[in-house]
Amino acid sequence: MKPIDSRIKVDIDNDRIVDNDVVKLSREDFVIDYSGKKITLKEGMYVYLYTDDTDDKGDPSFIFSEGIVIKNPYGALTLFKWFCKLKGEIVYVNKNGEIW
Repeated sequence: MKPIDSRIKVDIDNDRIVDNDVVKLSREDFVIDYSGKKITLKEGMYVYLYTDDTDDKGDPSFIFSEGIVIKNPYGALTLFKWFCKLKGEIVYVNKNGEIW
């Protein structure tokens, strides 16, 4: 599994407009990853994502996902320029790194 410091932050629960497997990435041509590094987005690039979350006990956890960068498929429905078409499973990880 790709480490969190190379992942891009998204809100996987709230950043889906129409399709369940497409999330918003950016209104600009770049995003900032977990470690603060600026990543220039290009159509077709593969990206690794994370969302801050909490587990059933209220402890910090993460949601990990990944996918392919695509241009805005929704036109005037949103101001976002870049989206991510999710691939594979969405993984929930607790503060100890255990998948749940």
